[in-house]
Amino acid sequence: MTATIRDATANDVPLLADLNDEIQRQHASAYPGDFLYPADKGKVEKFFAALLRNKDNRIVVAELDSAAAGYLWYEAQRRRANALKPKLARLLVHHVFVRPEFRRRGVAAALMAAVQSAALDGGFQEIALDTWASNERAQAFFAAYGFEPYRLALRKPVGDS
Repeated sequence: MTATIRDATANDVPLLADLNDEIQRQHASAYPGDFLYPADKGKVEKFFAALLRNKDNRIVVAELDSAAAGYLWYEAQRRRANALKPKLARLLVHHVFVRPEFRRRGVAAALMAAVQSAALDGGFQEIALDTWASNERAQAFFAAYGFEPYRLALRKPVGDS
């Protein structure tokens, strides 16, 4: 069975908060200084509600076997040409999450196909995303879909030598 992809609505805000809780826990475990866990569910719901009202953001939900299997959140970004850079229109993927019990069943592929279709339909030049350096499985997945590294982010806590 193929995953069904649909636009998230205001009625999905509690579902999005629940789905995000699973990924938030994983991120907080790997990067406790960067993520709050447990996150305040009411604040998370307000966060997603605001995203759904913002015309530049879109969230799609994947359903499989009559259950919510995951979601993908992306943002339309447009840059005007300036003295240093050309004009750019891209979709930036912020979150991709598939519940563990639905992984390796084509859900992430269906979510990525949805953002690819939106990029083509909207005349965007590229799709960008980032993933954690420690998430080799995600890096391999994205590479299989043609994503290539183009920027390397580095950081150093203040006080370390």
